[in-house]
Amino acid sequence: SPSPHLLEALLSGFLRSKDTIIPFLPESSPQGPCPLTLLPMSPAESSDDSYVSAGEEPLEAPVFEIPLQNVVAAPGSDVLLKCIITANPLPQVSWQKDGSALRSDGRLLIRAEGERHTLLLREARAADAGSYTATATNELGQASCAAVLAVRPGGSTSPFSSPITSDEEYLSPPEEFPEPGETWPHTPTMKLSPSQNRRSSDTGSKAPPTFKVSLMDQSVREGQDVTMSIRVLGEPKPVVSWLRNRQPVRPDQRRFAEEAEGGLCRLRILAAERADAGFYTCKAVNEYGARQCEARLEVRGECLTLSMNPRPPAL
Repeated sequence: SPSPHLLEALLSGFLRSKDTIIPFLPESSPQGPCPLTLLPMSPAESSDDSYVSAGEEPLEAPVFEIPLQNVVAAPGSDVLLKCIITANPLPQVSWQKDGSALRSDGRLLIRAEGERHTLLLREARAADAGSYTATATNELGQASCAAVLAVRPGGSTSPFSSPITSDEEYLSPPEEFPEPGETWPHTPTMKLSPSQNRRSSDTGSKAPPTFKVSLMDQSVREGQDVTMSIRVLGEPKPVVSWLRNRQPVRPDQRRFAEEAEGGLCRLRILAAERADAGFYTCKAVNEYGARQCEARLEVRGECLTLSMNPRPPAL
């Protein structure tokens, strides 16, 4: 086995540059310097709290994963404004109409169910038209999103489509919104279509994304293929996106995403390069919530193996 003095000498010869560590070996060694690739990081990413291992939720300012949508409603119809907000820690969310604060009262019901935030307006009137804003705030930052409600004859009288999927099931307001003990003054105007007239407990609807298999840290050599795999469930089916260092992964001939049955999703990287190293995030979003997991990819440069076996003394 190598002596402690030899190991100390080897370690002390490492010289750090921006993206690599280069060891300078003793002159008697037959091997030359061998670059080992490390993750290139910006100053913001190199802080102690910039990396979160798989399964942990990173701290983040509020983000509207699904924003509010503009609505055109007929007089007397019910209007539902909804959005999905991700943040850690959970944010405080407030609503305003044309700059004036709103709260649940009479025809207006504001609800927060985890990351899903909704505003239900019963029997829309012309005076209800205007700009509605949701503002989310936590200790890391603030985000706002606005939508315009127009009330006029000929507007929609049925639940409007989700920005994510058009085949999801909507529950009528009395099933979805009332608090225990609350009563409604009359029969609701929003109904499920005949093909959707099933309770959520029977269909498995209203399920936010859940990761059954999360990302794992990986370390590969340059030129190796990389496969990052997750399994996520939810109803409606979550929309999955991939990010590297918090920026969307742009598909090309080497990098592409795949989906299979059972919620299996993969990000494949062919012939990994040093520039592919970084922190990868898989984000899953549906109408009822958003989840993400994160892992680190290290791409090592080609390197000769140092033999630590002692040499026989020269005769």
